[in-house]
Amino acid sequence: MKKKMPAILIIALMFLQVLSSNVYAGNGDVKKEKVNTTDSALVEENKFIVDFNAETGKINVSVIGSFDSYSSVSVTNNRGSEYRFSFIENGSNSIVFNVQDLKPGAYFVVLNSGEEIRMKRFMKN
Repeated sequence: MKKKMPAILIIALMFLQVLSSNVYAGNGDVKKEKVNTTDSALVEENKFIVDFNAETGKINVSVIGSFDSYSSVSVTNNRGSEYRFSFIENGSNSIVFNVQDLKPGAYFVVLNSGEEIRMKRFMKN
């Protein structure tokens, strides 16, 4: 005895086949768009590097890029309480935070600039 497929299942299978044929249509060649290499816009990415030394209890934070006068780096806990704080300047900055007195647990180093907020997590034992 043959079982009939429900109409909704048949429609769904047909839809998936049409969708997949549109995605993978062609002979597999990837068309590459020509990139204009004469664009004069320069995109500068801000770099944010955190190095935690558990033996000394110090965090070295390196920040490179273009920042406004209110940009800052801070050490916070999971609830957002700030334990250390420092403003940063344009260009290259190296900031050292001593966190020996913090209790063991998870903490974040937070870069807060006018355009973005970046966070890096570290564990203090």
